Amino acid sequence: MYLLFREHHLLPSAVMKLGYGERQVLYAFIRYEMEERDKKVSSALSD
Repeated sequence: MYLLFREHHLLPSAVMKLGYGERQVLYAFIRYEMEERDKKVSSALSD
């Protein structure tokens, strides 16, 4: 939820007003974004 607020300017109340399916898609995209960031950081540290 914090990442949505900080990086995408989505208020928690706006996220909670989304329908169930819309929230699931949003959370899937955020999970993917977090995984990609982790990969980027991991590769930068291993270089």
